[in-house]
Amino acid sequence: MKLSIPKPAIVLIIISFYFLLGWLYPQTSILAEGELFDEDLTFQANLFNKILFGGAIGFLLIYVSFLLWKKNNKYGDNLAFTGDGKMFGTEWWHKYDTLQRTIISIVFLGLVFLIGTFAKIGTLTGLRVLPQQFTPVKSLIFSTLMIPISENMMASFVIASTILIIAMIGLRFNLDSKDYKWYALIIVGLVLGGMAILWHKTAYSGSDYAFGVVFIFWLIGGMLSYYLEDAIPFLIAHMFNNFFLDFTRLFTSDTALITVAIVIFGIPILVWLAFYGFKFKGSGG
Repeated sequence: MKLSIPKPAIVLIIISFYFLLGWLYPQTSILAEGELFDEDLTFQANLFNKILFGGAIGFLLIYVSFLLWKKNNKYGDNLAFTGDGKMFGTEWWHKYDTLQRTIISIVFLGLVFLIGTFAKIGTLTGLRVLPQQFTPVKSLIFSTLMIPISENMMASFVIASTILIIAMIGLRFNLDSKDYKWYALIIVGLVLGGMAILWHKTAYSGSDYAFGVVFIFWLIGGMLSYYLEDAIPFLIAHMFNNFFLDFTRLFTSDTALITVAIVIFGIPILVWLAFYGFKFKGSGG
């Protein structure tokens, strides 16, 4: 199955899924009920909704400006969201289409975070959970979908803004494209790590987080996204961090954890088989 979709369309499709999973689904399945009696939950939900919508609008404005900015042809349009992998030679990753990359990320990172859960490594970033009156499933929807998607959309906007500034400075001082990409890679990671610290000190004030760990997690996530020209792996990592932490809070049985792990790995593999058969090769796009 070969998917040949223009890059701007892929960007819009990905952001549409962000809205579907990070806003519409949590809003209709959880928050309509919660708003009736939980003011704190309503405030949190509205905050994450504003972050999601604001981040998406800001990112799209910068993305369109890069498409129209002819002078920027020297540095390309890598905004760490989706691309072709030519900047750092990661075309091997983009030989797989967006769905394939998502499945690979789910299976690989799911295994990594599952092992980390059994090893009791703990959280790598901030987490909010629903009050006890909500079912475990609804709590997992909130912590696994709404929070990571909103925060990662904000991260994409911060990365895009950072890259825009770096590109303008690079053009002003005629920075070589080979030097530009490495400067951008390092600066993107540092800026995102710094943003994560500021965000956690405000949105998660009073929580006992190791800010050094938070900084490194977001630094690596930002650098990985820019290096691969793909925001999906970091988003999946963020979602799994929150999911397994909240799941082990709600369910103490190892059997339950193993069962849900089988489902997590089984569904993506079945989707792969349905769309691509038994061939593990990229379809492009």
